[in-house]
Amino acid sequence: MEQSVFKYFVDELNRIEKEFRTITRKIEHPDWRVYRTKSRCLLDDFGNKYYYNITQYYTIKEVDGKKKRRYFKYYHHDYLKQVGKSKYSPEAKKLAFDVHFNGSKRPKWMNINTYNSWIKQQRRERAISEKLCDKIQNSINSESNLLKKYEVKPEHNGVLYVEMDDTYKKYRIDKGASKLMCRMLTFNLFNWKTGQFECVNNVQIYFETHLKDNKYNDDTELKELIKWIKNNYYDTNLKICIKGDGAWNIKQVAKHFEY
Repeated sequence: MEQSVFKYFVDELNRIEKEFRTITRKIEHPDWRVYRTKSRCLLDDFGNKYYYNITQYYTIKEVDGKKKRRYFKYYHHDYLKQVGKSKYSPEAKKLAFDVHFNGSKRPKWMNINTYNSWIKQQRRERAISEKLCDKIQNSINSESNLLKKYEVKPEHNGVLYVEMDDTYKKYRIDKGASKLMCRMLTFNLFNWKTGQFECVNNVQIYFETHLKDNKYNDDTELKELIKWIKNNYYDTNLKICIKGDGAWNIKQVAKHFEY
């Protein structure tokens, strides 16, 4: 952002904060009490300094006859959630990536340790992103985990069972490690003659736990993936039964199917 525009934006953030603290909070959250309001420094992508306010609140709850306080910061705008505890704006961080990518010099106002840390983080996140994309593709296309096409028989009762489960795994990249969420989908048919599940296919989808920005975190996209596997590897006429531990995301997917 240009300096004048950014200043206007920060002024607007402070206006929103003051209005929430003095008016809106008392109406919507009467139990929130002000602990302290701090002024924090924020650097834009030109190195200009601005100051915004953020307030810490507390609530009082009685536990075992004793009153206990719970303290928390309230981020009154999504932009400030991106900033977090950093004194650099997201625009400044993006500038660092652009400068490094273009082979330009680091701006003098940008701390060298912070700059190097961002570049290292970017490389790591890019490596993880590439590995995640590869893992998703491998779930469907790799020789080690190739989806198989099955013949659907009358004894399968026209139902495809899809079990959903979320687990967490540590995934190593170079010298570091990242904790990833793995969404596991297991497809199978139940044979009422043998009393056994058969015709199994598995798909594993990975997310970074704090982002979950993979498109298959969306229940509509999951629905389309499940239907695609049903139509291509089983039979288009099958009904789908979603099974799982009753978690919210599983219930959301199950709403899309009639069985």
